[in-house]
Amino acid sequence: MTDHEQIRRVVETYMSSWYRGDHAAMAGCLHAALIKRRLAQDREGGLSYLNCLQHDEMIAATEAGLGLRDAGEFAGVQVEVHAVHGDIASARAIAGRWFDLLQLVRGEDGWRIVHCL
Repeated sequence: MTDHEQIRRVVETYMSSWYRGDHAAMAGCLHAALIKRRLAQDREGGLSYLNCLQHDEMIAATEAGLGLRDAGEFAGVQVEVHAVHGDIASARAIAGRWFDLLQLVRGEDGWRIVHCL
């Protein structure tokens, strides 16, 4: 399997595991140093802030089924691998309401997502 195919598989698994609440599959996609960032709004004042999740928090959110709330909008994953250079790569994923820009690294256990915006 080529690097592009491996990266595509990791990204598709990452997105689909969120909607299925499959924390074990999610864990297999994420590097231990993962940081997921998204722009969020304060409920009271409507102020924007940068929400950050780390590896364990992302797995816990998946296990808690937070993605199941949006499962009805999941109709597959669109993945575009932007660049691969040695053991680093970037990709874009679109699934439901989520548009994720991803950075991946390849280690002994294969490609893993290390950063998500």
